[in-house]
Amino acid sequence: MRTVSRAIAKVNCKNLFVAAMLSLSLSCGTQMTSEVANDGKSASVKQAEEAAKTAWELARKNKGKVVIIAGIVAVPILLNLSKNFLVFSNPMVEAGYVGYVYKEPVKLSRTQGGFYRTVEGPARLGLRFSQNEYKVIPIDIRYRTYSERFKILAADQLNIEFTAHVRLRAKRDEASIREIVEIYGGSNWYQANIKEPVRTQVRKAVQVYESPDVKENRATIEANVLKELKNFLVGKPFEVDTVSVGNIDYPDVVENAVERKLAAQQQLEEQRIQKAIAKEKAAIKVIQAEGQAKAQEIVKQTLTALYIKHQAVKAMEELAKSPNKVFIYIPTEDMAIPLVKTVEEGSK
Repeated sequence: MRTVSRAIAKVNCKNLFVAAMLSLSLSCGTQMTSEVANDGKSASVKQAEEAAKTAWELARKNKGKVVIIAGIVAVPILLNLSKNFLVFSNPMVEAGYVGYVYKEPVKLSRTQGGFYRTVEGPARLGLRFSQNEYKVIPIDIRYRTYSERFKILAADQLNIEFTAHVRLRAKRDEASIREIVEIYGGSNWYQANIKEPVRTQVRKAVQVYESPDVKENRATIEANVLKELKNFLVGKPFEVDTVSVGNIDYPDVVENAVERKLAAQQQLEEQRIQKAIAKEKAAIKVIQAEGQAKAQEIVKQTLTALYIKHQAVKAMEELAKSPNKVFIYIPTEDMAIPLVKTVEEGSK
């Protein structure tokens, strides 16, 4: 600091540039001096006070020179102030996001930063001139699917692998956005707060089943997990839409058992079909036999002596109509069925 004061005393037009460079260093040092002033008068602060007194004495003796130097010193100080206090900002929020807009705290000031407002995209906050710089934390409010891969020990002590998909989103109102940023980790809210509860509920829902039954009860598992997640998210700034379980991979022993079970089921089904066919065939034969028995009974009841004689007479009538033949009629006892012999012409 004493070096600076000596340089100020010797200022003229020739070494004005040197004084300007020294003033830049002095203006940069003012920030450090103000920051340590609250910690008590250290050695550097005492030196600064001594240099200030020396500069004041020199200023009284060299008024013209002081004006020039003051102007040179003022320029970097004003630039430094403009950087910290004169801020223009107009942050952008993309579509599908809600922006958490906050102010940066001002350097060299007691002005505190913090939450300002929310802006739903696509939009801009609007041009702002303030002592604070406005910044945006974008929060995605669209439904997104988060996939988790599992390897779980089922109730039969066999490992099964599958993927669970959970469709979630953040709520869009201002209170929810503030809570997400200030409590739940901002855009990292799923990994920080929701991922492990999702995995816990999926394990809990799956482990009650034996490995071959997981596929058959997939809809029940999905419904149970969805219900538990909705209960977990009550009062929180998030919404769950759907839960789905897919791509279930079984160990070889389970796959082989399933194949054997399917083969056995197919064989039983084939036997059942064959049994049904045999039963139908037997039923048909019974029906046919019953029909034949009834027919025979009917014929038996109608075969009287008169009916037989009548049929014999009709037969002889038909034989009489046949050309080139000779028939010999031999009567029988009681006019029963006659014996008829056909004799070819020219035969003995």
